[in-house]
Amino acid sequence: MADDQLDQIAKSANPLVFISHDTRDAELAEAFSNLLKSVSAGVLKSFRTSDRRGNQGIEYGVEWYPGIIKNIQGASDVVCLLTK
Repeated sequence: MADDQLDQIAKSANPLVFISHDTRDAELAEAFSNLLKSVSAGVLKSFRTSDRRGNQGIEYGVEWYPGIIKNIQGASDVVCLLTK
């Protein structure tokens, strides 16, 4: 099996939704993340850089750029919240 096929299998077994958004939309991103978790009975995990309370964002002290790239590459899906 090719590496990209193995990556796809891993992503489907552990889905991660990367929520891209402007910091002004942090509350909306959090609400969307909570909605995903709720409708999927906790199966869908999400990542958003604005998360300061849980484990869905970048931990303090971690370099932000590599953290974002790692999570984009590991995401099964990406949702972009567009601001006016």
